[in-house]
Amino acid sequence: MIKERAFWIFQVSFWAVAGLALFVSGLWQMNWQAALARNVYFPIAGFMTSFFLSLFLPRLLKGGLGRRLILIGLVCFVMAIATTSVINPITAMQLGADFGTLDATVYFGGALNLTLVFLVWSLLYLQLFGPSGILKVAEETATSKRPGPDRRITVETGGKMVPLAVDTIAAVRAAGDYVHIRAAGREFLKRTTITAIEDLLGPARFLRIHRSAIVNVEMVSQIEAGSKGEFLLHLSDGSKISSSRSYRESIRRRFGLKA
Repeated sequence: MIKERAFWIFQVSFWAVAGLALFVSGLWQMNWQAALARNVYFPIAGFMTSFFLSLFLPRLLKGGLGRRLILIGLVCFVMAIATTSVINPITAMQLGADFGTLDATVYFGGALNLTLVFLVWSLLYLQLFGPSGILKVAEETATSKRPGPDRRITVETGGKMVPLAVDTIAAVRAAGDYVHIRAAGREFLKRTTITAIEDLLGPARFLRIHRSAIVNVEMVSQIEAGSKGEFLLHLSDGSKISSSRSYRESIRRRFGLKA
């Protein structure tokens, strides 16, 4: 409920400011009556269009950074073209223009400006409500502080976001912009850093054993010492994970191993 309320506050605030900015920009291209008429419609259309964009925007985040930026840019450009091609002729006719005399510049005028507005909206939306957004992290941090089975985080599997009980997590490995989470014999993805999820999981049951790996200490069934100061940890689900020498002292202290 809090997230939904925050989204609508964001929508109203953003498009009110965007409408004012578009109006001021329009004053450089036309008289104030035309700028006002056109930019009454643009914020309304943008408000509705961006709502639908929010429904599938997270799906564009797969792949590398370049691919994501290109996809989001193309979607914003198409949305801007579609919006201006509807709003501009309506505005022109309200101001007395003949529909039969309208040219392409009337249909698509301001499309680049509106593309920029949609891009800014997309970046702010992802920063606030995306998989690693401020509100999502705050929600998960609050959830992670709850006792017992109520501790959950949101993970990705099969293109869907699902809740996962923290206590079922056996190990976490870094993988670029994501982390791989092993829980109940399955692999899940989460868009975050290894340091961020270490803070999220907390030190009560989880231990960093490598700069790119974390284990659930209650699921460690056996520890083998290596010849160079590293350890091989056997987990109760049958998987194995190696530590690095830089974390050997913290592993020894945690498991009570002799030097």
